[in-house]
Amino acid sequence: MEANNEFAVTLEKRLQDVPRSDELYEIKKVVRELKLSLKVAQDRERAVEKLGNQAASLEARLRVAKKILADSYLDVLISLKEKWERKKVTADCEARLREVMVNIDLLKEILNNNLLASDELSRLRAMEVELGAELNVALVSNFSVGKLDLSQVPVDLPEEFFAKIPYEADYPDGRSGRLDGRGDAKLEVRD
Repeated sequence: MEANNEFAVTLEKRLQDVPRSDELYEIKKVVRELKLSLKVAQDRERAVEKLGNQAASLEARLRVAKKILADSYLDVLISLKEKWERKKVTADCEARLREVMVNIDLLKEILNNNLLASDELSRLRAMEVELGAELNVALVSNFSVGKLDLSQVPVDLPEEFFAKIPYEADYPDGRSGRLDGRGDAKLEVRD
């Protein structure tokens, strides 16, 4: 009998340990939710990996594009430097050619007018002093204005233009200038 009682107790415990159908349903539901969450997490992980690969690919393409852009800028700069050097050589040749042409014209004038070289030298030295003085007056302190191409400024400007220019100007070196008529400067040195 005792064995029967023991068997009954064991059987009863096992029956208590066996889940009921509603508990089994809840467990199955939780298992399904966990499987679904696991699948979603795996899908997200694959998407993150795919995005990481795309980002790495885009970064590599960006590096290549930057390199191409830098190379093209370098090509442009080299081209500009070469053009600038050719322009400099051309300008130097043009200046020397103008000087030679002026000297030829001067020699022709001397020969045609039977002038003495010493007289012409005196005349040119006087002209050099005058031009040096004019240059000192015409010097522009602002380098950007000094580089303007004056051949583009019309010679016959209307009187209204000059009316806007101040009549007197003071210079930092102590000179004062008065503009008369069409802009001829008369300078005076102040004490």
